[in-house]
Amino acid sequence: MAYQFTLKDPSVKAALRRIAREQIDTSLALLDAGAPLSPEALHELRKTIKKLRALLRLVRPVFPDYARENTALRDAGRLVAGLRERDVLLALFDRHAGASAPPDGLRQALADSLPDTSRAPEALADHAAALRALRDRARHWRLKAKGFDALEPGLARSHARARSALKAYRKAPGPVALHTLRKELKTQWYYTRLLAPIWPPMMEARAAQLDRIGEGLGDARDNTLLADRLSGLPGGASLTDRARDEAGRLDKQAVTDARRILAEPPAALCGCWRAWWGLRHD
Repeated sequence: MAYQFTLKDPSVKAALRRIAREQIDTSLALLDAGAPLSPEALHELRKTIKKLRALLRLVRPVFPDYARENTALRDAGRLVAGLRERDVLLALFDRHAGASAPPDGLRQALADSLPDTSRAPEALADHAAALRALRDRARHWRLKAKGFDALEPGLARSHARARSALKAYRKAPGPVALHTLRKELKTQWYYTRLLAPIWPPMMEARAAQLDRIGEGLGDARDNTLLADRLSGLPGGASLTDRARDEAGRLDKQAVTDARRILAEPPAALCGCWRAWWGLRHD
């Protein structure tokens, strides 16, 4: 089934357990395949962790085990966090380099500065073990509320945080503020996907827009990371400027779109979605 609360789920608690189990099983299928993982597969592992953490944050106010499980997911995510960065930044370097002629040896110097992936097999084994343990515990998860009452507090909190992050970034742009804004908007995207069945046309359009904003901010972040790496390398000035210019362009468009999608206050958004939830579950 999809990453969403469906009418087939007998309760929010049952949906929480099902979604977590399905997400974990998707990652375990990749990890248990026995073949070296591609950059795309590593990306899927990281996405699963982010989706699971977003799912738990949605029910955080009514989920007694939140702190334990969020810590477990955070630690599992750190095991694979650096494994994809190398491939992403080298691919981005190649794209920028295609429009210029970087000095000989610059790509190798960049590669040497990136995280070492020699311990990838051990990290992936530990990641799989953490996911299996989480899957076992998920069977016993409990919530202190039912229906939309289990979702509204977390939804309102997240929407307020996203609006605050946008305000903070517009006031004082910087890498930390950008990371926070991107994280909060990504959470909004996950919540919209989770609740898409309450009114599919409206929610799917919102999810698509949030996805575009998130991708734009993600590409801006990658360009900023590449620029930071190149700025300290001999001969990297030209590509550093190119990457920073690209980051600035992407950032400006994403922030403009984010202002529109976060214009509605949390209470108004939650009231609307509660009404749609009620109509869907009549």
